[in-house]
Amino acid sequence: MLAILVVAAVFIPITSFISYRHVLNEVQQAAELRVERLVKLIEKPASTAAYLNDKDLAQEIMSDLKNAPVIAYVQLTLSSGESLHLGEPSNDAATSFILPSHFSDEAVGKIDIVLNQNVIAQQARSDGLFLVAWQLGLLLIILLCMLFIFRWFVVQRLRTLMNQIQQVKLGNDMPEQVIQVSGNDEIAFLANHTNQLIQKIHGLYCDEAAKNLKIATLERQFRMIFENSNAGIALINRNNQVFLSNAAFERLFVVADADKISGQFYLPELFADPYELEDMLNQVRVDQASVFKDFCLQRGKDIWVRVLCSLVEEQHGNLNRFIELVAYDISDRAKQEKVFAYNATHDALTGLYNRRGAEQRFKEQLNYAKQHGRHFILALLDLNDFKPVNDQHGHDAGDVVLKVIGSRLLSVLRADDIIARWGGDEFVVAFVLDDLARLSIILDDIQRLFTIPIEISSDIKVSVGASIGVSQSSVDGYELMQLIESADAAMYKVKHAGKGDYHIAEKQPTDSIV
Repeated sequence: MLAILVVAAVFIPITSFISYRHVLNEVQQAAELRVERLVKLIEKPASTAAYLNDKDLAQEIMSDLKNAPVIAYVQLTLSSGESLHLGEPSNDAATSFILPSHFSDEAVGKIDIVLNQNVIAQQARSDGLFLVAWQLGLLLIILLCMLFIFRWFVVQRLRTLMNQIQQVKLGNDMPEQVIQVSGNDEIAFLANHTNQLIQKIHGLYCDEAAKNLKIATLERQFRMIFENSNAGIALINRNNQVFLSNAAFERLFVVADADKISGQFYLPELFADPYELEDMLNQVRVDQASVFKDFCLQRGKDIWVRVLCSLVEEQHGNLNRFIELVAYDISDRAKQEKVFAYNATHDALTGLYNRRGAEQRFKEQLNYAKQHGRHFILALLDLNDFKPVNDQHGHDAGDVVLKVIGSRLLSVLRADDIIARWGGDEFVVAFVLDDLARLSIILDDIQRLFTIPIEISSDIKVSVGASIGVSQSSVDGYELMQLIESADAAMYKVKHAGKGDYHIAEKQPTDSIV
């Protein structure tokens, strides 16, 4: 309806202008035709007046012409050349009429007439307004008819269609709700396609309902896992702040109540080494890969957690990406691992390093001595008269002897020196010296330990000695096996010489006994 009104608003001014121009042309042509008829009527008297130069007759003829409303100005030229005029002259073009002679075809004068354009325009305006009014009336009648037809045949049926569409409700019985509109026109076509649209909407509704149900189920499951998990779970934002966490996380990290209220707090400050955690989080963001690592917490040296971090990107490529952090307490496991590591590298009886642990420490000392230009000393001790103790007093007595010797060695050597039970009744001592002049002093102190009897019980005391072979990096280099072989060879020299002494290898041995 609005479109019809817009078309009418544009169409009416255009048609009115065209109609006015048409009427103006018709009035103009009618005025010219009337003037020609008037001139025909007075042509003979005017020719006589012009021929006879009769001014009175000429004035009377011009007066009769001037009485016509469409004539504004009349000029009559006599045969003598004199011109008579009546009316106000104007710039409008004049229409000339030749006056012929009664006796020949020669002209005896002429009449110039200027039309009254104001009268013509007024007449055209009057006729044009009547025509426009008639056209407007006709257009109004047509519009009313169209409106009636539109409302009856279109609007009413569209309302019926809309009422049926509004009554359609989403649900499982949606396909049974069919829109019915009679006919084969465009509205019936629209109704059929609306039914197809309802079917598609129903399919989409069912799919969306199934997805929502699945999402709700997954959300409940995730919430159950998140809230009831024994592992601490948290989302970390780009500022390394805890954005969201579960109860297990708060218990594990002992989150303060103030931090719970604020909602976000800086995570690295909860760790003993915050910079190490920051490096791990940055690595996850750069590599976009999952990383796990063990950390010690700030609140206690014996509290260890294993932390697994993964990058979580929101939908639609949102740059506000979070890191999912899963942490669980491994303190008991860490303690067990420490025990396992200790047992793997230490002798169960004496608490000293065993062969495996000692070799690793020897290599560390060798590297240090080599880098700093120091002397690395390795002494191999083999107990003398140890077997009789086991045979006479039992293995328990032998164990007491080994423990006491290990304890005495610890008492005379420095904290950085390495003491190991090499196996059976053999011990190895290694240390680093700046000056080899102190070597004999240290070896004398070690030998002096073996002059003190060992008390097995209140009524049993035993004495054991030691044969000591010594190797040094200044003679044998910084290869561990070479140093051990050299010390072993030096120790056997002591045994063959009478035991209870020490010998320092002075050159690379050619034959060694392992």
